[in-house]
Amino acid sequence: MEKCDRPGSGAVLWGILADLFILLLSLLVIQYHQGSPNDRLNLILQKDAVLKRLPANLIKSMEAEKIAVLSESDQPSRPLADQAHTLALAMEQDRQERHRMRKLNAR
Repeated sequence: MEKCDRPGSGAVLWGILADLFILLLSLLVIQYHQGSPNDRLNLILQKDAVLKRLPANLIKSMEAEKIAVLSESDQPSRPLADQAHTLALAMEQDRQERHRMRKLNAR
């Protein structure tokens, strides 16, 4: 077995080892930063629940608003208008929650 007499072969080996160490460290940081698989699953389930509520609240709000507008007098239309307003606020909260989850997912 011949000894490698090329100058700098030790430096190349140390360079490769340093690159592997940096790669391993980067992978660990990425894994730690993303959280556990359970955290990611919970985030996906929360996002799914919010996305399912958004269209339902939109339809309910539109129906309540439509009935309120078509009411013959103000008295019966007021509770429906209040209900439409409440559902619109719920929709806005879901939209903000979706935006917050999107930011968390982007990290």
